[in-house]
Amino acid sequence: MRQTLLSQIFAKETNDDSQENVEFYDLFCGLGGASTGAAQAGMRVVYAADADQQALEVHALNHPDCRHECVRFPATVPLPTDGRKFHLHGSPPCNELSSASYSTTTLHRDRERATALVEWFVDLASTRSPRSWSFEQVASEEVIDVLTRARRRDRNVDFDVFRFELLGVPQIRRRVIAGPPHIVDRLRMHRSEANVRAARSVMPCLPPEAVYIRHGKSPNQRPAASCVRSLSTPAFAVLTRNPMRIVDARFKTLRHMTVAEKLALQTFPTDYALGSLYKKDKHRLVGNAVPPLVIRLMLCPP
Repeated sequence: MRQTLLSQIFAKETNDDSQENVEFYDLFCGLGGASTGAAQAGMRVVYAADADQQALEVHALNHPDCRHECVRFPATVPLPTDGRKFHLHGSPPCNELSSASYSTTTLHRDRERATALVEWFVDLASTRSPRSWSFEQVASEEVIDVLTRARRRDRNVDFDVFRFELLGVPQIRRRVIAGPPHIVDRLRMHRSEANVRAARSVMPCLPPEAVYIRHGKSPNQRPAASCVRSLSTPAFAVLTRNPMRIVDARFKTLRHMTVAEKLALQTFPTDYALGSLYKKDKHRLVGNAVPPLVIRLMLCPP
């Protein structure tokens, strides 16, 4: 009988875990946070789909070799069936499920529709046999319930709730990440208090008197403690509509946070192009994005 050498075993494991020639399919792609992280991890971004045409235009500026489709999910997804290696990622819209944007005007049927999209994607990912898959969403009760049931049905489904500042994202963003166990374990391995970064570290053009970031209205009044954070700590989570201001030690507004600064807090490259959109649309798209750093850490083998 032919004996298998240890070197052959290790070589096979390395080849199996390599990202070379792995195609990346990005559903609910937004302006391209997940795609950017995947490209940084060595994958080839080949397909991106979203219902937001403006987001697709920005995505196309930065990932021009990718196929783009304006699609309202659930819909048929052109995933490979010829044995090619691919990774499937999904970040369904979270506004209807987010506590940050929830109000009494949020209709119950909107939350049901958002939850149904989560169920649709998890079912798609677990039945279409990608090489691997990942999912990012707010950690709402509905999302946790869907993932808990999926994990009971399928041992290859795992999830965890991550504080992104413990992964090196310079903002206090909290999200659930799901996927096969080895994908989720990679992020578990990376999270540490040692990774926490100050907002100031990625914002080089701050006024010298800048001390805090604050959000909410009444910009020149002393804010509640929950409305202000030191620039020496991670920033507030970057959102679509919540304005953030740079203020001094007396809480006087120096200026609003720029789109470029929000991109930096989201860990996008400094040369990420946003095109000629109106400023309010840029703020919206950046606030909806997945931080590329999280996806890169999740997809890069240790």
